[in-house]
Amino acid sequence: MVGHPPANTLRVHYQPDLLRRPPLDLDPAGRSRFDDPEAIYAVRYTATQLRGCLVETMARFRPSPRLEVVLSEIHGVDDDDVDPSRDDGLLDWLNSQQVGTCVITRTDPLLVDVDAGESLIHLDKHPLVRRVLDASPLGTSSNPVRLDGGVIRLAGPVARPITQAVSRAIWEWYPDVVGLAYNSRIDETEQCWALYEGCPVRWPTIVPLSSTDPDHRVAVRTVAALFEIDLPAPWG
Repeated sequence: MVGHPPANTLRVHYQPDLLRRPPLDLDPAGRSRFDDPEAIYAVRYTATQLRGCLVETMARFRPSPRLEVVLSEIHGVDDDDVDPSRDDGLLDWLNSQQVGTCVITRTDPLLVDVDAGESLIHLDKHPLVRRVLDASPLGTSSNPVRLDGGVIRLAGPVARPITQAVSRAIWEWYPDVVGLAYNSRIDETEQCWALYEGCPVRWPTIVPLSSTDPDHRVAVRTVAALFEIDLPAPWG
């Protein structure tokens, strides 16, 4: 399914207008979700709402699942016993981020919605997508895995080659398309956008992510509450 993006999207990054292609020798699992597996084109990741940007970028600061299991098995440990000042780099990250407003300057730009059923069924036929799916541990020779909403939303080393193959398939099969639309894996109400390198954009505003900006503060606090992250001062 092909559609048009909104007039403006947002990107949270230390340099929002930066476009950097990951090296080809980087492990696919270390690249972002819809990066090109052949490293020919770079991808900008944006979202419609600031909260959507933060849902995607602050997930790295979620409490360690192994630590949570260990703490849950120790009797007498309360939430207040964990030092909230140990933010694992969160404060430095917040202080270094900027919020950029991204405007696509191309007339009537087109994007493929990878969550739409028509897109999933069509892209399942692409040779690269089929090779990656057939090589994954998700299916068997007698019951091969098909591209569907569950597969496209997976994370980790098994899923990264699949979503990257989908990005490449769109880039090859839809020459007039400038990127793809997708819902956040963590919160499907947040609409996100992966814009290909060839998509012309401008940045009318780039401002620091600031705890003194009411909209920024609310968005950061909302996402931190979702992820059960203890925010350091002055954000908390």
